[in-house]
Amino acid sequence: MSELKPELNEEPRYSLTVGDQTYAGCTEQELQDYGCSTEQIKEAKNNYYNVIAFDYITTYYEVWRQLTLGRVGTSAQKTKMYHFIDAVRDWSERDNPTLEQLHAIQP
Repeated sequence: MSELKPELNEEPRYSLTVGDQTYAGCTEQELQDYGCSTEQIKEAKNNYYNVIAFDYITTYYEVWRQLTLGRVGTSAQKTKMYHFIDAVRDWSERDNPTLEQLHAIQP
């Protein structure tokens, strides 16, 4: 789904479309300098971290595997998968989550 593979030491770069204007690959400060609102910047950050979270989850549990486990997996398999997915989703909703924090989450 995504080509987003951020480096651990690089500043996050966000993309955002406001009306007819698209801002691509901007830092948070650049978006502020362009006059984007706090809410617009929050949306761009949420999208950025959600893509990373999706990629991380599907590294361990591809979508077909999630569907299969949800349908016919054991209670233990489902619990393990759901706890992992919930932990990654919680990570993506933090203020300024780090990749180190994400990589500490294991299924």
